Amino acid sequence: MNGTVWGSDGIVDLVFMIYRNSTILMSAYTGIAHLSMSSTYATNDGVSIQNYNYIGGGAQMRGGFNGRDYTTYYIAAHELGHYLFGGGHIDFISNLGLMTGLPYWNDDRGMCAWERMHLGWLTPQNVSSDCSVTMTDYMQTRNVLRIPLTANEYFLIENRRRLSPHDAAKANGFYIYHVTSNSWVPTIDVECADGNWNFTVNTSTQTVSRMSQNYASSNDEMNFYQDIGGIQYRCIQPYYPQDDAGGDVEDAFDLTFNNVFSPRSNPSSTNRLSTNFSVQVTGENTLTFYFTDPYAGAPSKPQNLATSANPGDNKVRITWDANTETDINSYEISRKVNYAGWSVIATTTNTFYVDTQWQYDQGSTFDVSYRIRAKDNSNNYSVYSNLATCHPWPIGKRTANFISSINPIDYILSNYPNPFNPITKISFSIPEMSFVTLKIYDILGSEITSLLNEIKPSGIYEKEFDASQLPSGTYIYRLTAGKQQIIKKMQLIK
Repeated sequence: MNGTVWGSDGIVDLVFMIYRNSTILMSAYTGIAHLSMSSTYATNDGVSIQNYNYIGGGAQMRGGFNGRDYTTYYIAAHELGHYLFGGGHIDFISNLGLMTGLPYWNDDRGMCAWERMHLGWLTPQNVSSDCSVTMTDYMQTRNVLRIPLTANEYFLIENRRRLSPHDAAKANGFYIYHVTSNSWVPTIDVECADGNWNFTVNTSTQTVSRMSQNYASSNDEMNFYQDIGGIQYRCIQPYYPQDDAGGDVEDAFDLTFNNVFSPRSNPSSTNRLSTNFSVQVTGENTLTFYFTDPYAGAPSKPQNLATSANPGDNKVRITWDANTETDINSYEISRKVNYAGWSVIATTTNTFYVDTQWQYDQGSTFDVSYRIRAKDNSNNYSVYSNLATCHPWPIGKRTANFISSINPIDYILSNYPNPFNPITKISFSIPEMSFVTLKIYDILGSEITSLLNEIKPSGIYEKEFDASQLPSGTYIYRLTAGKQQIIKKMQLIK
């Protein structure tokens, strides 16, 4: 290329060097956007390869880090991106963009909306008044909404349906970004639908724990990062139970997990300006915006549901944070025991409830779960809170004979939810110690994975099955315990 005219100018435009394994030059990087040459190099046919100290000449990559395909597609695209954007990375957007940085390196995929906008590859649709908008898949159609606040501060919304192989979002739904610095490198906060949290770091055990949901905190699983004594504490293994810094199935807003983004929700749409608005997911691909009255839609998801012993009588006490919308009418409380369905057990205007049917003393084989939802004065309901689970005893029945009678007396196998996308929990019980296997098969009978293959004492168990890498369809799961075998079907719908 000679300027803007196709033709030869005697200078190589860009060189990609891909190493099979790590080299001395590449030992600290998966890829780097220069060729590390000491001077400009002339080839045998007189063509020159330009030398630059930082970005220039080409890019180097090494294979084997996350697989050859990852290196070929995404590291190469990421390094090329430095020629488009410049040095630096976008921190805390993890699996949702191309030029990703902290806290989860090597998670680059297709460009997020900000990256495409910055290059002039898309024009967002501005929303600043009450309306409903149906959105198509962002990665395939570049359909993006923007809520403008100032020239350099705004919200972007993408509808990720994971139809593109280059979309690494972990869940279908709406992803919301708060942009507070618009030039390269931008400051972007992904408004994770599972909210902002209080985290604690235990330097003795070198672990990170998620404690309680906190409206005022700026930390979520995707952006939590602390460097203590040279150790980078992030929401990734081994410091955290899962690699949630790279995104998880609870980051997207959808109809069931979290459907409201408002000044009173967690995360919150509150910003430094006077603009107050709410966004509610009202259909699988539809959003409704409220600017005139930010609380005209459904209430926000209740927070911090927990169980404890009620003072004085030790019954199960359920507590939660009060919703701060001014039009909250009441809370509906539901309970589920073991594998039975959900039942509404009470409605209250308080932020606590005492379940008089259960003694909090832990250690039973009963698995008792609670959930709540808020109702406003217009009879709009919130989505359900996160679950709170304990193992209490029925009132007056903690006796030796009763304890013996509640041990599993049959082989039980089930999964929830079903249909699911992409994670389901498989529960089973066995009445006696057995060698247990739990396997997943496709509809043709080919084994997909083995979730369990060991001796287990009698009891009730649960295993999680993640089908994020599998296509939609019917799958078979089979429990074998001793001479007993149970086979059931489950449906994956993406």
